[in-house]
Amino acid sequence: MKASNSSQMPSGLLPAQQQQERPLLCSPQHQQLVQASRQHQVLQPSRQQHPQQQNSPHQNQQQQQSKCNSHPPTGYSHQQPRFLVRDIGDRNYEFLSHVGSGAYGQVFKARDKSKNGAFVAIKQIVVRRQGRHFEAGMPMAAIREIALLKQLENTEHPNIVKLLDVHHQVISDRDISLSLVFEFIDQDLNTYLERCPPPGLGPDRIRDLMVQMVNGVDFLHSNRIIHRDLKPQNILVTHDGILKLADFGLARVYATDMKLTSVVVTLWYRAPEVLLTGQYSTAVDMWSCGCIFAELHLRRPLFKGSSEGDQLKKIFDVIGLPESSLWPESAALMWASFRPSLPPPIDHFVPEIENQAKDLLEKLLIFRPEQRINARTALNHTYFRDDLDSMRTSSSLSTSETDSISGSRSDTPVSK
Repeated sequence: MKASNSSQMPSGLLPAQQQQERPLLCSPQHQQLVQASRQHQVLQPSRQQHPQQQNSPHQNQQQQQSKCNSHPPTGYSHQQPRFLVRDIGDRNYEFLSHVGSGAYGQVFKARDKSKNGAFVAIKQIVVRRQGRHFEAGMPMAAIREIALLKQLENTEHPNIVKLLDVHHQVISDRDISLSLVFEFIDQDLNTYLERCPPPGLGPDRIRDLMVQMVNGVDFLHSNRIIHRDLKPQNILVTHDGILKLADFGLARVYATDMKLTSVVVTLWYRAPEVLLTGQYSTAVDMWSCGCIFAELHLRRPLFKGSSEGDQLKKIFDVIGLPESSLWPESAALMWASFRPSLPPPIDHFVPEIENQAKDLLEKLLIFRPEQRINARTALNHTYFRDDLDSMRTSSSLSTSETDSISGSRSDTPVSK
């Protein structure tokens, strides 16, 4: 593998060979951190509601049913599938319902008869072929998703969705169906927030979701994987509160000399460096985590831009326009295109946020990617550690253990 010219990389980012190596499996310290949080999460996800604002049980049931009917459980639209495949040859699956449709395929809820009727989610992608050859346009997203999840399947990380099976079948003389079988989780984070009654998630629940999300992201980054499309629709939440990162269609294994497209990450969760230059590293996932962190408090996106320029304007309204000396030389837009302003404190945009949560959010939403907090350092932030230390009952981390996971790690830049 060629080593990239260090003079071409953004300041503060080091080649991948100089990064700290960590084992494939998530560390026991992180498992203890998540477990401690799990033991002390609140049973009800919402904050205490004012008695005058409470609805009757009948009203709550109607609202809940309405929300359940109006939002697909895994972030897919309700458009009708153009090609209903369903059958998967000799595989022993009973299809139960159509969950939704995405850009590259359809998702079904099914029952695995060979495993005591366990529910599974089956994503089916129809691949066109010409004669004896597959069409050159086979979705690379499906190939990447399979490859990455197969790479990680033996780890069984609690915060990564499980790929259970992959197979294909000929369905016509021109079509082949590719089926990906996942563990079934019937709601994504977007649906979870929609179903939460006012006034929203409590601070303990937000902390619990965040520590799981950052733990999953750190696991990916430690295995040299950038997700590149973190958003609530790509994050699943089980009924017992386990968060799992999903939809790895845009994820990539990164290296020092690779070139990637700059069209990554849904606009509202896209980092400034992607919007301006297309050069990015694992820090783009951390920016997305910051956007989702704010959304857990607000129950709506923090930055709802209508275009790349409008998205940057909304970002600078919150974090402030950086000094012209910090503006990337290769930026697609000029610094003078934006009006300098002194923004109010971030809790003006995210009210009622706790001080420690505010500090972490500010570290996640930093303009310069090399200064943005990485996942490993974030897991050691006082927002997670101080409160969890007082909660632990059966296990705790020793000083030497916590010191061993507190070091920061440089991330590798890649460009469009």
